[in-house]
Amino acid sequence: MLISWPADLKPIDGGYVQSVKSLSGGQSLSGHEQVAPQLADRWMASFTFNVNSDAMVLAMRAFLIGMRGRTNSVLLPAFDLARAPWRADAYGRKVTPGLVRNPRLDGTPYADTADLRSTLITAKMSASALLNAVTISVAMVSGGKPLPGHFLSIGNRMHAVTDVTGAGPYALGIWPWLRDDAALNAAVNFAAPACEMRFATDGEGAAAMAALAQLRFGKITLNFDEVP
Repeated sequence: MLISWPADLKPIDGGYVQSVKSLSGGQSLSGHEQVAPQLADRWMASFTFNVNSDAMVLAMRAFLIGMRGRTNSVLLPAFDLARAPWRADAYGRKVTPGLVRNPRLDGTPYADTADLRSTLITAKMSASALLNAVTISVAMVSGGKPLPGHFLSIGNRMHAVTDVTGAGPYALGIWPWLRDDAALNAAVNFAAPACEMRFATDGEGAAAMAALAQLRFGKITLNFDEVP
């Protein structure tokens, strides 16, 4: 079962990394070595959370119980908002949610409009792409030009941009390859990319629960693997 990520849990450290494996027969007598990929590339992630309030303890506890070890999966955000492809205004400033928030008069400082992020960065597939494709064609409806290194997600799968060609629509090289077919006009999420992940081990939740027992607060590190 896929569960949602709790909004109260924001990491203080960590991120997504590649999991790539290769095969080699070792070096020959001449010193040469042939290395071949195993074609089992996937994402791994490790995030550390400073659980320092009752609200965070309860959110973490509910999340850990909901995951049931490695049984269930979660749509894990990349927490990479600052590096998304925001457009620049006439003064060269990135047009982020923080720049365009609306002040309120009722004593609260800000009131974001619904789906503010998605209105600032909107992208879609400008051509369909098949399972295992490593290049996709993307039209940016709003936002800036995507760059190598940007994260994006299509459905429940996340990819990193490896190269960019064209002036719009953009031909984007991606890693890892598409996990499923992507239809024409399918949404491409640069504003809040996320990937379906599960705990790396069944013990992740148990260790975290023990660290927060007896009214304690603490720093919790959780490790995740991409769902095959």
